[in-house]
Amino acid sequence: MVGGSTGGGDHQLGVPTSVLVDKFGNVYVTDSANHRVMCWPPWSQGVGKPGTLIVGDHDS
Repeated sequence: MVGGSTGGGDHQLGVPTSVLVDKFGNVYVTDSANHRVMCWPPWSQGVGKPGTLIVGDHDS
């Protein structure tokens, strides 16, 4: 759960499946329920911060 609830918004994850942190501190999360990969940069700390869509669809 991200942002207080599950779902398909930019600040939500449906079913987070994998997490990767790169050497720059970016956090990548695969969301199998929404068929996408989201990214949060290291400076976007806090509850409800929107992620950036890397691959997939906003309307999944």
